[in-house]
Amino acid sequence: MRVSGANAVMNTAAINSAPSRAERRNFQRVRVKIYGRYMLEDRSEYPCQVIDMSPGDVAFRTDNSGQLGEKIIAYLDHIGRVEGVLTRRLEGGFAMTIIASERKRDKLAAQLTWLPNKPELDLPDPTQLSPLPADIRAVDRVYAAFRLANDPSAS
Repeated sequence: MRVSGANAVMNTAAINSAPSRAERRNFQRVRVKIYGRYMLEDRSEYPCQVIDMSPGDVAFRTDNSGQLGEKIIAYLDHIGRVEGVLTRRLEGGFAMTIIASERKRDKLAAQLTWLPNKPELDLPDPTQLSPLPADIRAVDRVYAAFRLANDPSAS
């Protein structure tokens, strides 16, 4: 089918303004080294390592992968259970889109912020925080460090 006139102009504009691969992502990926296991639909389990992850997607390094569109359940250290669908096969692994509620994605975003920064921040795992006392102590430590760094007379 041949496109002509106004439709051709619209199609060309749509192609030229299509976002690049990086721009199509809804979340920024974080490079993390997390180990775990994943299970395919046939209940076979395999070890894996996370290459990079966001609240919406994860790329795994593994020797085995399933079929495109196959449902996957992964159990990851420091993260827990993550469900998704295999969307892309990579050399030495695969990528999956995470299927999660908004609340689960928010928790995942907090964990992905905490993991790469935990040595510098010396803060507890956000998923393990008790309602108030530990939160207040953590905020106090950050505030005290900020004051010392920015106001030498504050010591």
